[in-house]
Amino acid sequence: MPVIWTPRGSLTEADLRALEAELGTVLPGDYRAWLAATNGAGFPERAWIPEHEIFAEETLWGYRTARADTDLVEGRRRTRDVFTDDYTAITRTLSGYLAVKTGGEDRGSVWEFDIDRMREDGHYDPVAVCTRTLVRLADDFTGFLELWETDRSAESLGPPEHPGPEPGRAGADG
Repeated sequence: MPVIWTPRGSLTEADLRALEAELGTVLPGDYRAWLAATNGAGFPERAWIPEHEIFAEETLWGYRTARADTDLVEGRRRTRDVFTDDYTAITRTLSGYLAVKTGGEDRGSVWEFDIDRMREDGHYDPVAVCTRTLVRLADDFTGFLELWETDRSAESLGPPEHPGPEPGRAGADG
């Protein structure tokens, strides 16, 4: 089931230009338009990208948000040791980050960084991460949004409605 996003608000053209100035890059067209319309967005339900087994940990980040940990500029600062300047982190996942490519070839494509793919010694720098460990998710941001689905398996993780005796325990005490 596709995800229905919960937008955070919207951004003016002046906001977008200020964001791009702070990031030091011009945002790709469809991502820029999406930010203008939403200023980032939340997941109203548990969501994931089943093909890649990526689970959302946070919202898709916006600009000048109420919480620093969901702000694109702060996210850029936090991920300097992960991504080169031609990637902009857009959210965290359970095992890493997702980023839009904002420069160079494949500008506008969306990529996943999974910390589990890094070498055991942990000596990867951003160039090594971006050339050897990123996984391409979509050719553009619109395609990326279409990958997300509601994670219905979360419903089965809760307690049963009418718990019965533990298996093998019925009548054991008496």
